[in-house]
Amino acid sequence: MAEPYLVIIIIIFFFFFFFFFFFFFLIYLVLPLPLPLPIVMVVLLVDEASLLSTKDFVALSSIAEERGALLRVIGDPAQHSSVNDGGIFRHITEHHPDGTPALTHLHRQQGVEMEEVRLANAEYREGQFTKALERLAQDGRITEADSAEEAYDLLTCAWYVERQAIE
Repeated sequence: MAEPYLVIIIIIFFFFFFFFFFFFFLIYLVLPLPLPLPIVMVVLLVDEASLLSTKDFVALSSIAEERGALLRVIGDPAQHSSVNDGGIFRHITEHHPDGTPALTHLHRQQGVEMEEVRLANAEYREGQFTKALERLAQDGRITEADSAEEAYDLLTCAWYVERQAIE
């Protein structure tokens, strides 16, 4: 059988535990302490934003505003534009250049063998389409085909040869 003083200590321990628990529970009921709620931040990120139509941009903007989310768009205004009525991304980048991050370094098409492609891309971005196409043709990067099937075969073969060269 347990010693009487141990039983008394256990009873006192439970009494104080219950008392403090009950006391703090009452305080919480009377004066609820504000508990910090986790902050949920939603960001809608649209890549290749130049392909976004103005109508879709407005819809996304409305959804973001209704839900308290941030809308961030990234892309290249000099690349393809939307199939539907578009141009909002280009408009934003042209009319708000200070608030528009810009691509300053090309990470694709690395290496000496891709020099002509990099130059053609720069020409294309500057609106010099004919010059860019001529450069690619002189570098052997444009292939003509008589049918879609032939074009697919040529594309597949070129891809395979490049993959073999990498390995």
